[in-house]
Amino acid sequence: MLDGYQFEALTANMTVADFSQRYMELLPVPNPLFDARRSGDDIEQPETEPDPAASEPSDETFEKFLEDISERVTDAAETLVVIDSLTDLERATEFGLPRNHELAFLMGLREAVVNWGSVAFVKLDRPASAVRSDELIHGLLHGSVYFYSNDKGFETYRTMRVGSFGGALDTERQTVFESRIGPAGFRAKATKKIGPSNW
Repeated sequence: MLDGYQFEALTANMTVADFSQRYMELLPVPNPLFDARRSGDDIEQPETEPDPAASEPSDETFEKFLEDISERVTDAAETLVVIDSLTDLERATEFGLPRNHELAFLMGLREAVVNWGSVAFVKLDRPASAVRSDELIHGLLHGSVYFYSNDKGFETYRTMRVGSFGGALDTERQTVFESRIGPAGFRAKATKKIGPSNW
């Protein structure tokens, strides 16, 4: 939970580019629900409206969608970038997004942030063990940070796990931290190390 000062500091230095409704336009969402979708000035609009007669989205439409996201990321090259989320790109492969386009986007992002000397976080809602067993994703990104919560009695312990997809931590013990956000900001305390059997 952020206090008022932290929230103001965050929002004053954060820019949100919302591609969610453009994403919805590429999916066969039923018309009544599509017509009830959100609208706002901060939501990215396509240069051309999709063809309503098309029953399936085309590769070119998804390709343009990823190109436009990439342009916004490039505009933010000097800042910390958070992409929310890889989970939705994974789901889009069920609706016409080629998997190789998704992987090429991630490979391009990886190389770009190295060139910029900055950091990009890509959010993925999946258990750590499932990511490690995915042969296509495994090894693609430079590192990994896992967040999860452990409930014990009446308290919830927010935990951060630091790992690496392609580094030494794949075969050695990972460090697990208990983390919290307080008046001084984000704090993490090393609590234990875990072996591969607990990943």
